[in-house]
Amino acid sequence: DSSAVITGTAISANSPSLSAEVINGTGTPTNNISFGNANTTQDIAQSFQVSISSPLNKIQLYIKKVGSPSNATVKIVTNNGSNPSTSTIATGTLSASSVTTSYGWTNVSFSSNPILNTNTTYWLVVDAVTSSSKYYVIGANNSSYANGMGKIGQFSGTWNNTTPSGLDYYFGVYLGGVTGLIAGSSGSVWNQLHVGTISGTAQANTVNYTNSTGNIYCQSGT
Repeated sequence: DSSAVITGTAISANSPSLSAEVINGTGTPTNNISFGNANTTQDIAQSFQVSISSPLNKIQLYIKKVGSPSNATVKIVTNNGSNPSTSTIATGTLSASSVTTSYGWTNVSFSSNPILNTNTTYWLVVDAVTSSSKYYVIGANNSSYANGMGKIGQFSGTWNNTTPSGLDYYFGVYLGGVTGLIAGSSGSVWNQLHVGTISGTAQANTVNYTNSTGNIYCQSGT
């Protein structure tokens, strides 16, 4: 935490470079799934697994909108049986202004960058605001992605299979590309070292609000 003291040198390294760990969907979608248009179809969820352990950077959705929907909350959550749990490990915002009325890949970044572990099922959830005239449509195909499945329903409520069943959404998961941080604030994720005082040097891409008795080496800081 922010009162922690490190004796010696503190180094927070950058992650491996940004890479596309999961990509499903190319070309014209065979199926189009509307969500955010009713309570039973308010949210979508897609399960996935990664082949390397690395920090989460961003996700992509092949999506379009009808009318002018509100921003939606994007969550990465753990697995509960064959459905998303309510245990959220990362959150981001799907900005409605970044989505057009034609299909396109839209990026969503996250406020933290937790490590995703191999052989572990995670769910990408898009939690939308319901409106019968202002909603989203996402592309999907039939069983193209082997390590997950698509669901539709309501976060913290009931999840159902897609119609037709067995669809996977057009989505991407990107890992890595995260810079090291040393900061005098609470919290802890893979590449972010949170300390108050360092009895030695501090080395990271970014160093914020940290007392160091030695030199501080960084490219940016506060």
